[in-house]
Amino acid sequence: MNQEPNQEWLVSVVIPAYNAAPFISRAISSALSQTVAPDEIIVVDDASTDQTVQRAHVFDRVRVLSQTRNQGPSAARNRGIRAARGRWIALLDADDWWDAARLEVLIGMAERLDADLAADDLWYIDENQERPWTTAFREKGYHLHGPRIVGFEDFQEFNFAQLQFLLRRQFLETHHLLFPERLRYLEHLTFVLACLEAGARVAISPNPQYYYLGRTGSMTRLREEAFRERLKAVPRASRFLRTPEARIVLDLAQRDFERALEFLRWRSLVKQRRFLLLLGNLAKEPAAGVRFAATAGRSLRHRWWKVRAGRFSPGNE
Repeated sequence: MNQEPNQEWLVSVVIPAYNAAPFISRAISSALSQTVAPDEIIVVDDASTDQTVQRAHVFDRVRVLSQTRNQGPSAARNRGIRAARGRWIALLDADDWWDAARLEVLIGMAERLDADLAADDLWYIDENQERPWTTAFREKGYHLHGPRIVGFEDFQEFNFAQLQFLLRRQFLETHHLLFPERLRYLEHLTFVLACLEAGARVAISPNPQYYYLGRTGSMTRLREEAFRERLKAVPRASRFLRTPEARIVLDLAQRDFERALEFLRWRSLVKQRRFLLLLGNLAKEPAAGVRFAATAGRSLRHRWWKVRAGRFSPGNE
């Protein structure tokens, strides 16, 4: 990873981390094992209280930057982006990891398509399991036939901001773009939409080489709280955007959060066997009942995928 002083660095890896001691070594190892070796790996510790920093320091090819207080993932990513010196900046969450050829494939695609941002579909894998159970595209029934550039209209079909991006550093610097640190939710979507507003070419590959870890404890109550917090964040996120196209995407995200909460409410009635109230809701909101049935069907299909992947435990639902 050592370069001559005047030689341009190809790629920097930025890993924001907070209390990620059980996972950080795997994330760093996957970055170090790339077929295109990163010129630098920057771990930004967001004031962890566990052994995250100590475990990152085990790797002598890693630079660790420590926040004096916890400021959230956007601030940690931004500090890493400001410190990065590569032409490309690859973001990797501390509990996730990559296939060995991911950087080579993404950089090749980005340069071939003259992209400013690039990402791929990602695998979903649950903690303590060895095999992923689906991908982000497959879970939503989204199909992309080969790598291509996507725009605002494509974001209306699928929220690509949930993917992890490779970023062209010069584009970010030219347009003064960073993650919005005042947002604790929707910061990814807001950042990517702001990049599109600035004219970014966003390239997406349907071939997953990123492993997204689903941490245990994602109970219904916690999911409901997360959706409520995202709904609260929509007006704040809107202030960072300036075009009707971006706001349409944000409005669609708001609709999805509302429908997710709606589904959780209906499912709660089913679990509590409150069938009379369920029938009353169905009479008042037949369209909501149709949506619930469709989503419940997808949920059962996802359970089956998880059974096949060997991870399903009823206690996790």
